[in-house]
Amino acid sequence: MHNLPIGLLCAVISATRIWTASSLENVYPDSVPPPGAEPHARIYAAKGEYESFQICVRSSHRAIEELDVAPEALTDMIGPPEVRRVDYLAVPAASPRAYGEETARPDPLSVFEAFTLEEEQTGALWVTYYVPRECPAGLYEGRIGVYLGGRAKRYVDVTLEVFDFEVPLTPNLTAAVDLEPDAIRSFYGIAGDTLEEWKPFYDALAPWRIVYESVIPYPDTRQALDSYLEHLLYVVEKGDMPGACVGMGPKLSNALTENGSGQLATIAKALANQGWTRRAYAEPMPPLPRSHWPELIDRYRRFNETAPSIRRLMQGVPHPVLQELAEIWVIPMRFFDPIAVERLRSGLSLSARPAYPLKSMQASSMARIAAHDMPYAAVPEDACDGTLYTAWTSADVPSESAPEWLQLELDEPIATRTIRLGWRAGHEAVDPMVEVSPDGTLWTSPRVTWKHHPSDRRFAQSWSEGVFDGEKRFIAVRFLFSRTFEGVPVSVTEVELGQAPDPASIEYLSGGAQVWLDQPTTPFPSFHADAHPLEARLVPWVCWGHGLDGIFSQPLNQWPVNWKQTDTAMARTWPPAGTGELFLVYPGKNSLEPSMRLYRLRDGLEDFEYIRRVKEAGLEADLLKADTMRICRWEFFQEEIRPERLDDVRAELQELRVAMGRALTKAAKEN
Repeated sequence: MHNLPIGLLCAVISATRIWTASSLENVYPDSVPPPGAEPHARIYAAKGEYESFQICVRSSHRAIEELDVAPEALTDMIGPPEVRRVDYLAVPAASPRAYGEETARPDPLSVFEAFTLEEEQTGALWVTYYVPRECPAGLYEGRIGVYLGGRAKRYVDVTLEVFDFEVPLTPNLTAAVDLEPDAIRSFYGIAGDTLEEWKPFYDALAPWRIVYESVIPYPDTRQALDSYLEHLLYVVEKGDMPGACVGMGPKLSNALTENGSGQLATIAKALANQGWTRRAYAEPMPPLPRSHWPELIDRYRRFNETAPSIRRLMQGVPHPVLQELAEIWVIPMRFFDPIAVERLRSGLSLSARPAYPLKSMQASSMARIAAHDMPYAAVPEDACDGTLYTAWTSADVPSESAPEWLQLELDEPIATRTIRLGWRAGHEAVDPMVEVSPDGTLWTSPRVTWKHHPSDRRFAQSWSEGVFDGEKRFIAVRFLFSRTFEGVPVSVTEVELGQAPDPASIEYLSGGAQVWLDQPTTPFPSFHADAHPLEARLVPWVCWGHGLDGIFSQPLNQWPVNWKQTDTAMARTWPPAGTGELFLVYPGKNSLEPSMRLYRLRDGLEDFEYIRRVKEAGLEADLLKADTMRICRWEFFQEEIRPERLDDVRAELQELRVAMGRALTKAAKEN
């Protein structure tokens, strides 16, 4: 280290300000210590948990030519913390979730090396402790030395409260990400597929509790099988993951021929030998249009026959016809329905048996609404299949001159005085006209009085009840729609002719499936680098609040080509790459380097374990009340919540986590 003149050394020490910030705050080069800020951090963690905070150093009118740190162990069991330097990502164009107006956002966390802090600048250091599983609960105190050039040294005091329970080695919530091997090949010049070449990258991802597919694609030849298994089994052994991805998309689908069945069976056996029975998953075929569903059904069934120990994943919206094919459903948030999710997870059928057998159904047109309706084409049968999770949707907006219509023909005549139409929210028709026929050829138009019942809460159906001027007997009924309230196509979820489907007819189909959130389709919470620092941590909380089992398809490393970090007068800044939503790691000198968002995601996964333990301990009524973390619960969830509102949620989460940890510690002592 450099030796500064004693006078200059004293000036540097006295003018430099040091304080700490939580891992849920953003620190910028122009940040100044808030009122009451001190060089002391109080943090909390369970056994087997990582916990981070930030050390902030503000220089005066003189630069600090060599800022360095000296981490110390807290105890013989809790070793020195990992220290990283907070760098920045340029985000000149704000994302929809932007919090603040800064155009360079703290996010990259590089391996720490002593550096020069320019005059009147603030530098942030990211400090992370790991609490071993065998560490006793209690309070631990220590310090971290901060060198301000030469021998000048200040200390940051650290108090760590360890709770008396363990975060499990394997997470109970799956966080599956998309790893792009070609991006790594390009940045690091990797030409081969040997395990030795890729171990540094697998090892860098091991601590993060995330699931990803190895860099070797599903083998399409016998010769490629050995390399594939070598990589897959290393990833499984190295990372404490709740699952392993065997393969996805066309590559796997094309390999599942008669010649490829033997390879799939070999992979399943190898995973079983490692104790991974039922933990691995695969997507046997990408989602297909409705016209290709027979092919989809055949492929999934053949996959199950060959490798029943590998869970079958399907991306899309569950339909009664497809429900039994998948054991993991990946759904966009906009298609979330609490009843459907609960039925999927419990193994109950999505549909009940209709109260009256149908002979045929017809409609004026059929379509889907990209933003709101199902991603597969709607058919008339979707409006009479005993489930509110499907819907027939017209292709066009109905009008007086060109009404849309839906027609049902029954096996046997029925008599009723009432009818009921369920609507896709926002696509309700105004007072439909009704025609009935006693024989399917002669039609009359009885008088109907309609009463509309709008949705009274999130995810609740809207519906209209029609009452005839007397009991009507018919074998066919036709609904004509000439106008919708919102001027959009009409969408009918279910038609009831005087009698609803019998709930007792809902069957148990299986032991239940998992439901994961399709993260990239979710506006909030997001992984934008300019979003509120809480958002990445809230992703697991939203899964808790919606009864979901995992998140899926968050890009891990979709970097721009020839992307490199630059040195600026302000701070080290990575050039623009969108808003960071396509990556959670950065290409470091020798291996991958994490982002602040990746740390916060892992913190959220650990929070999820607190919630599970609270439930298991019977403390839910005291700690997780109906209004606790309400923005994450499906009843109150808002995809367009203002980022500023998350300031209060941040404080609530931090207080709740400590309360849960202390309550579990108290319960452990009492038992």
